[in-house]
Amino acid sequence: MRREGVLALFIVTSFLLLPEAIAHGPAGESTHLEGSLSLAPIGTAGSTSLLALSSLGEVEAGDELRYFWEVNEGQGPGVRFDLLQEMPGSTAELVYSATAATETETWVIPAPAEYTASWENPNSEAVTLSYIFAVLPPIGTPVAFDWPLYVGLGLAGVVFAVLFFWRGRRKKPAGRTPSVEETGSREK
Repeated sequence: MRREGVLALFIVTSFLLLPEAIAHGPAGESTHLEGSLSLAPIGTAGSTSLLALSSLGEVEAGDELRYFWEVNEGQGPGVRFDLLQEMPGSTAELVYSATAATETETWVIPAPAEYTASWENPNSEAVTLSYIFAVLPPIGTPVAFDWPLYVGLGLAGVVFAVLFFWRGRRKKPAGRTPSVEETGSREK
């Protein structure tokens, strides 16, 4: 019984220590961003905010950028939203623009680049903006997992199989051994 407890502890610990399995992008980097920010009234410092989407990991042509943002819990007023693309060795280029109080979009990435979201408050009152961004690989793309996950699962399986097999192969007494009182003496 003690061996099963040790094995269970080993398996749980190995899962906790292994790098996170991810669907897209390098290990350790998130594939989504979410948060909120405040935009000051127009003409004051803080009326514009930039959000670098580089922490979403490396994007490739064909990836989907899905996002949702809203101003004052969707009640508005509208703000200007720009999506900027910066190719290596060039300046930022506007690839999408809208003015709204809330927006939900799916946009297919045309080329690998650095992307930045920008909001500008054209109103005379401060607003609070909430956002979520996610990058997903194209449909049909195999999901990639880090090799340590497979190694950890394989080791746990081997250890479990060895312990299970070893426990089943231990010799058990063939029958009941008579006591000293039953035999009358230890040896004859």
